[in-house]
Amino acid sequence: MPAKDVLDRISSSGIRWFYLDFLDVLGYAHSLGVPAQAVTEEELEKGFSRADVASVFNDREELFLKPDHDTFAFVPWMDSASRMICNIYTRKEEFYLKDPRYILQRAVKNAGAAGFDVKIGSEVEFYFFDGVAVDKTTPERGPSVMLDTREAKWNPSPMVNWEKAALVSAPYDTYHILRTEILNVMNDNFHIAVESHGHGEGATGQQFASLQPLSLLDSADALVTFKNAVKNISIMSNVFSTFMPAPVFKESGSSLRVNISLWEGEKNIFYDAKNEYANISSAGRYFIGGLLEHASALCVFTNPSTNSYKRLSASPKYIMWSAKNKDAVAYVPVRHGEAEDRKRITFTLPDPLANPYLAYAAIIAAGLDGIKKKTDPGDPVDGDVSTMLSKERRKLGVKELPTSLMEAIAFLEADNEFLKGTFSSDIIADYLEFKIKEHKENERRPTSYEFQKYFNL
Repeated sequence: MPAKDVLDRISSSGIRWFYLDFLDVLGYAHSLGVPAQAVTEEELEKGFSRADVASVFNDREELFLKPDHDTFAFVPWMDSASRMICNIYTRKEEFYLKDPRYILQRAVKNAGAAGFDVKIGSEVEFYFFDGVAVDKTTPERGPSVMLDTREAKWNPSPMVNWEKAALVSAPYDTYHILRTEILNVMNDNFHIAVESHGHGEGATGQQFASLQPLSLLDSADALVTFKNAVKNISIMSNVFSTFMPAPVFKESGSSLRVNISLWEGEKNIFYDAKNEYANISSAGRYFIGGLLEHASALCVFTNPSTNSYKRLSASPKYIMWSAKNKDAVAYVPVRHGEAEDRKRITFTLPDPLANPYLAYAAIIAAGLDGIKKKTDPGDPVDGDVSTMLSKERRKLGVKELPTSLMEAIAFLEADNEFLKGTFSSDIIADYLEFKIKEHKENERRPTSYEFQKYFNL
């Protein structure tokens, strides 16, 4: 959309505020609001310099917010407001190398250079709570977190009857109206379609929504927009939302399943009608090989929090591939096995705390590395590996994932060559520094379980 068209939409719609949205390296959302009537065509084309954007990245360089005009949308939860998602530029009008969105654009370019267009559909899980209380001011007093939700097992309501609540219907799906309202906004305001939605397996208010397949950059923008909509619209209904992968003890936690397909024009290169196992092509197998080879290193981006490994502990994933076993990090759905337009590889490892720009860029880099090197993923594993002994899994070539953030960091430090050309060394260094600090801060704090286990020993 040309800058002039953006100005025309602003003036004709009565918009009073214009918001410039972007993410930092860790995936936290940031936004700069400017009066809509003061927006100029030059700023839309060259970038806005009305705030100290560099402070967000702990940088001294002067940075500009350059909006992507194609992301223009009206924001219904704010009064007379519109927004655009921005790239970050330097004074020399060059891309800022630590901008996560730019990292993904480099991944798009690399895929294009290899002759591929990437499509991604995101299946995201999250939780709604009616109340959350965390003692943030006096951590010395010990761990203090209280969750409350109308769907919790500890709630006295007779409507609470579920150990696993996958796809329960209303009235037991008590957040149905709120979830539907959010998805209507996604469709009506942001033109992002949802393929399906419902109550998640977690009985304590878990939700899920499957976003339509889009181009690589658009899919990440869609997930950023979706998370923003969930957080803002839920809080207006006095409901708290979280994308933490493991907020509730003894529940399976929230995942971010990434449905990937690669295209050469109108041809889905993952599809082979003659292949007897899941109609998966040799290129699809090589892509899976790349995912499996680099899975442990990818964890730093796809499972980026200390909480992420609590989800993986409760619902283990294994470094293998399958068309039948969803415990595999690379899963090939067969319900649309004969349909070329639906053939995809589902990467089941990520969780929704991942910064989608960095996570999707790393995933595609790993898969393309597999295609380039023709990495053999080995035979698919369809048996129930969760009941096997470790030596039985090893015989099948099944490997286990890191059990902590620090283990994942060690794998990335030893295996990052596949990211070159997509990630700059600076952003990897900064990102790892943040993650090491998170791990150390988490390790210093006692947990409620430690009090329960050791207080009277």
